[in-house]
Amino acid sequence: MTAPSPQVTPPVKASDHLLDVRHLTQTFKVAVGRTEATLSAVSDISFTIDEGQTLGLVGETGCGKSTTARAILQSPRPTKGQVLFDGEDLTGLRGGPLRRSRRKVQMVFQDPYSSLDPRWRVSDLVAEPLRINRIGGAEDRGRRSAELLDLVGLDPSRFGERKPHQLSGGQAQRVGIARALALSPKLVICDEAVSSLDVSIQAQVLNLLEQLRRELRLTYLFIAHDLAVVKHVSDRVGVMYLGTICEIGDSEEIYRRPAHPYTAALLAAIPTAEATSGDDAASIAGREVAVAQEMPSPLNPPTGCRYRTLCPKAADRCRKEAPTLRSVGPGHDVACHFPLLLAEPDLPGRS
Repeated sequence: MTAPSPQVTPPVKASDHLLDVRHLTQTFKVAVGRTEATLSAVSDISFTIDEGQTLGLVGETGCGKSTTARAILQSPRPTKGQVLFDGEDLTGLRGGPLRRSRRKVQMVFQDPYSSLDPRWRVSDLVAEPLRINRIGGAEDRGRRSAELLDLVGLDPSRFGERKPHQLSGGQAQRVGIARALALSPKLVICDEAVSSLDVSIQAQVLNLLEQLRRELRLTYLFIAHDLAVVKHVSDRVGVMYLGTICEIGDSEEIYRRPAHPYTAALLAAIPTAEATSGDDAASIAGREVAVAQEMPSPLNPPTGCRYRTLCPKAADRCRKEAPTLRSVGPGHDVACHFPLLLAEPDLPGRS
């Protein structure tokens, strides 16, 4: 009798992209009263980022953007799916190999003060990643800290001895950026990195991030809830709603010709000076859709299309079948049964 062949896990197919997120799903068990429920934070999303590119990930609070960022960092590990970064499947790494890969992916947080130890000097905060990873001696780390502060527009002789409470919000965020650059990462995740700053300071920090991208050949995942901000920094834009990506594509294409009703509604909510002009898809759908309506709970998401309960185009098919991303143009994909850019068929049973 021939012994059964052992089960062999097929190798992960290599990716041509710096970051390749495949069918990422993240769920959590939460207490609801005396029972336990499953919260669906991210549901089967896929996207890629090429080296030197910025992908803007945008959506309302609670849509799963920050959960996606943490899943990429494997903190915590995703429930399902794969995260391929620089040729490695991060979901398959443990211990030392995972820590070494994480050096290449760093994060800039929304609130710089909460991410900076208030007891430490700025120079020590910037050098801390080097100390943790045992890179260089004290003198080398001090020199590198001064270089990074200078790189983000802070004079190390003036700011190096200060503590976080002695900094303005914009200065503190520059320290956060310098700290993120200490290990020379390839990918920087900016998680609402400018949302807590005044508008004029936002512009300065965004200009700095763009300058650093060019000079250091960085790649960004730029997470925000404001489409007007994302427009100015992103090559491509992905729009998230209730844990799913409903549209992704070239930045100019998304802003000029949105294909998903939710994207169009977000664009219509931008102040007039930033909104698209004319009788285009965004302005048409913006008259129909109210973004201000409350998003359904991720504890009990709608069946089929998760946006259907707020969508003026919803039909029976939207209730029964979840849409998958499909092309509506070069590099432009939408998860909608009835995209705005395509001619509408008869829709019997529309609700």
